[in-house]
Amino acid sequence: MAVVLVSVLTLLFLFLVGEQDRLPALASSAPETETMVSSPPPPPDVVDEAHRFEFARENILGTSLDLLVIGDDPEQAKGVEARILEEIEKREILISTYRTDSEISLINARPFAASEQIEVSYSLWLLLEECRHVGRQSGGAFNAFAGNAVKLWRQAAKTGVQPAKPDLAAAAASSRAGFEISSRRNGRWVRRLAPGSFDFDGIGKGYVIDKAVREAVEAFPKIRGLRLNIGGEIKVWGQADYAENRPWRIGIANPERPADNAAPIAEIEVRNLAVATSGDYARSLRIAGASVNHILDPRTARPVDHVRSATVVASTAQRADALATALCVMAPEDGLTMIEAMSDAACLIIDASGRQYRSAAFATLEASPKPATKGAWPVGRSVSIQFELVRSENVAPFHRHYVGAWVENESGRRVRILALWAKPADLRYVQDLDEFWRDAWLFAGEGTDTGKMLGVSRATRPPGEYKLLWDGLDDSGQAVPQGGYTIHLDVNREKGPPDRRERHTHVMMKLNCGAEPDTARAEDRPELRNVQAVYTSTRGGDE
Repeated sequence: MAVVLVSVLTLLFLFLVGEQDRLPALASSAPETETMVSSPPPPPDVVDEAHRFEFARENILGTSLDLLVIGDDPEQAKGVEARILEEIEKREILISTYRTDSEISLINARPFAASEQIEVSYSLWLLLEECRHVGRQSGGAFNAFAGNAVKLWRQAAKTGVQPAKPDLAAAAASSRAGFEISSRRNGRWVRRLAPGSFDFDGIGKGYVIDKAVREAVEAFPKIRGLRLNIGGEIKVWGQADYAENRPWRIGIANPERPADNAAPIAEIEVRNLAVATSGDYARSLRIAGASVNHILDPRTARPVDHVRSATVVASTAQRADALATALCVMAPEDGLTMIEAMSDAACLIIDASGRQYRSAAFATLEASPKPATKGAWPVGRSVSIQFELVRSENVAPFHRHYVGAWVENESGRRVRILALWAKPADLRYVQDLDEFWRDAWLFAGEGTDTGKMLGVSRATRPPGEYKLLWDGLDDSGQAVPQGGYTIHLDVNREKGPPDRRERHTHVMMKLNCGAEPDTARAEDRPELRNVQAVYTSTRGGDE
């Protein structure tokens, strides 16, 4: 990622500074940045230093590494660090353009031949596939085949001379031409469509972090949590403290006040997610005495300056990395639209004027002051949800609907999953319930492991009328306070609805659950109708 800046309000700020001879980052590929990151410790009355193990390393992927392990065994914590360092070394030999012996450097060194299919490892092929995916989603704002453009600006920073227009045009044409990937039973290949080179700095650290965290957790499953930060790219797993299952709190730097001790512009609480921030305010290129934005649009090979910072929370670090890079290149409105359409990402974009663009999912992650104490959930009250699943077209076979139903509080946080109807063998397709996957699962801290859904999922139902009941308890069985709550229903099925599978059905109903009864209804949809939620005295009945 071009620049990764995440500043976290804490009692202790950790400065993570990349090697000083590295040049500032470009959006198409992000060399190292100066970064500050940590998570605030628990309140003083619950700090348990005996179960917090911190490690720091320099010159890891050209920057600094900070690791926090939550557990009860210092030897296990050391083992976690050793496993992470081992995995970093393994992945660096695959993607680093600073190592001439890496797989990607060897590809870059090959003379260009338009018809040449270069065989690649499975790991590299998967990374290239993700690069193409984000590139397409962003309309080319992210591009891993922009190495020529990166080289031009690095050279300009050294010589003090702006790149020549013909050179910029050639670099942009190379980036736009890109590459193709293919796979067959006997191997996987990449083909460059123009003379050019790859540069993974815009996604590389995130990729390495994902692999390192996965390997560490699998090797040491008894640890309770960890936070890995490499150069400002952060991934958290498990809980942030030993005694209580607290989420990890991460602060986002204010681009107008990026000082080390300045208050963050936002703070978020996350579990089992990754966070990356790209921006234009940490470093700049100095060329001929002028400050030049270091974020590069790979489509033009020129700097951009309309976005101050873009923060992305995503299911994987490599995805957060790449998407934050793309958002700094795209128009804020277009970037926000792109993120809102995704089921695994949230964002905060701040443009050059200081205007903030929040995705709905990001707002639900923001830490909010502890609400005033409200009255307890009234005894004998419950919410009854009725709806009808509709067979909207006469086709055979008509695949049964997947259904997700959940409750959110006034802060947009999930408090209860009411139903998940999905085939146990096909839980991976629950991701097609976009809102459920993003808001009730991924950003609710469950991570990307669909195996955990076996504990809450039930068989799919045929078209017909159904009823669900919410008794005012949260997922842990504790009564919630009175207040405003939103009931969500998310419905999708294979080869449907009639227009396109991706155009699934999502409705929500807001209720005031207090002293008085309340009723809410949702408009009929092609495959979901007669939807209503009623808060009143319990009349019995489950689904």
